[in-house]
Amino acid sequence: MATPTHPSDRVAHVLSLMQEGDDAFNRHDIAAMNAAHHPDMIAHVTGSDTPTYGRAALAAALEGMFRIAVNLGSTRNRMKRRDR
Repeated sequence: MATPTHPSDRVAHVLSLMQEGDDAFNRHDIAAMNAAHHPDMIAHVTGSDTPTYGRAALAAALEGMFRIAVNLGSTRNRMKRRDR
């Protein structure tokens, strides 16, 4: 995908990426989330006092989170239970 150059195109592109991430999170699709992240990414996960370093570490953390909270979902960066 070409990098958008006009500000409104960039915003639309970022919002699209955010929606793809939410959709992958809601499917608990770790492979899709991995594909969207840089291998050396840093995540600041709510509830953790230390950052998560690297795509592999984030995938492991998400696998554990999804195992514990099977109804966990997201809507535009707001966490929720999917049955509500």
